[in-house]
Amino acid sequence: MELEQTETMPGEKHPSTQTKDSRAGILYIGMDLGCFKTSIAATNGTREVVYSIVGWPKDPVSRKMLGKDIVFGNDAFRHRLALETVRPFEKGALKYVEEKDSKIPQDKLVRYKQAARELVGHAVSLARPPRERSSTA
Repeated sequence: MELEQTETMPGEKHPSTQTKDSRAGILYIGMDLGCFKTSIAATNGTREVVYSIVGWPKDPVSRKMLGKDIVFGNDAFRHRLALETVRPFEKGALKYVEEKDSKIPQDKLVRYKQAARELVGHAVSLARPPRERSSTA
């Protein structure tokens, strides 16, 4: 791994010592995608933990009871009997990956990838990122 070195002119601040004002509008997010819990921390001071489980209602009755198309974390665990649940991560990586000789059904691969994508999106939304501003240029 090669680190990029930056040179500064006399009187100029080093990039690592920039103030928050120079980074205004940027939200940095750090995530730990664990097989049991997903943790998130952001530069706006947000720190959240959500269980790494994603669930989809099994039938229309479950959908109406939950009032959602997808459920995350503790809610998914609590209502697991009414949901098709997926824990997308195992041993620090996506649970199932595509392999040519894999005997895992394709629909299962797709579901685990979708669960991972949805979980990451949910975790980012927990960081309360600023809404996109439309540019009027």
